[in-house]
Amino acid sequence: MVYFIIIIFSFSLFFQAEIEAKNREPILAYLSGGVWHFIDDEGNLLFESNKIDEVLGFSEGLIRVLVKDEKKIQVKFLDLTGKIVLEPDFDYAYDFKDGIAMVFNFTDKRQTDKKFGFINKQGDLIIPCNLNDASQFSEGLAYFSSEEYHGYIDITGKIKINLGEYAGFAFSEGFAAVNNNKFQFGFINKNGELVIDFKFDEVGNFKEGFAKFNRDNKFGFIDKTGNERIPANFDIVRNFSEGLAFVGLYDINFRTYWAAIDTNGKYLTRHIFTRVQDYSEGLAAVRDSTDWGYINKNGEYVINQRYFFADSFKDGIAWASEKKRKEAGFIDKEGNFIIKIPEFDRAFELRFNRRVY
Repeated sequence: MVYFIIIIFSFSLFFQAEIEAKNREPILAYLSGGVWHFIDDEGNLLFESNKIDEVLGFSEGLIRVLVKDEKKIQVKFLDLTGKIVLEPDFDYAYDFKDGIAMVFNFTDKRQTDKKFGFINKQGDLIIPCNLNDASQFSEGLAYFSSEEYHGYIDITGKIKINLGEYAGFAFSEGFAAVNNNKFQFGFINKNGELVIDFKFDEVGNFKEGFAKFNRDNKFGFIDKTGNERIPANFDIVRNFSEGLAFVGLYDINFRTYWAAIDTNGKYLTRHIFTRVQDYSEGLAAVRDSTDWGYINKNGEYVINQRYFFADSFKDGIAWASEKKRKEAGFIDKEGNFIIKIPEFDRAFELRFNRRVY
């Protein structure tokens, strides 16, 4: 009887640990000593794994990793306990969005041609892997091209928009960029109606009501009526975030210098930054010629330039590293390290799905 109670208690502890792990938010994976370590938002270790070679992304509770063996290279998905829960039998798989992930197989030995499809979280192929091109699902639709059609499908694989000979891109804020056979860009809505005419050399997705456009190798911004709200005076631009965007100009050596503007095109700063991250939680990480710091929405430094690398804030913390003091980890909005990471070979920020240094 006592033995039985001990077993029940042990199982209870095991399942409780699994529940707690699944409720913890992973923020970073770092490689040290040949082992990948995964930590949560309190700096606690979620799990260690020496069975993976690269971290690729995190979405909807699953960590996407790359595993190499003698026979093949395979994308696999881990849960928040480090357990492999999905091993898609395809040449590559992307992160999940709305419970669906895009996959592809190479169709030639040189691995230049691909066929795309989509799977669910059980690994079931819900849209066959026979598409010539595709985008990830966004706002319930995904662009696809096949031998017969170009257009958009829903999560059941039903064709919702037929583009004819046009090519398309992912939906954002109800609009998707499309281009015609003259390589001019415009936008359609979710009914497939052309709402912004083909008149741009290049465009980006809408964000906060603005999309970048290119004309004669210069960038500006349009609104959702297609009006050019900010003239094409820049060599490169980033999307608007929290009402502000970074715009760049090249010097004679094609080095980029960034400045921040508002939605009226008014300059918040001069073109003095060599690298930038978008605004998040009222702050933006920026680098001058050597070091990173953080500016507020007035363009003023609130955390001075002292970091070797700095990333965006989310939930009150941001990744940063100091080369001189050999410190790295997550800082608060005072610039103090509140989660420190030991020396590492590579690190991947799981909240933004990008490598950090």
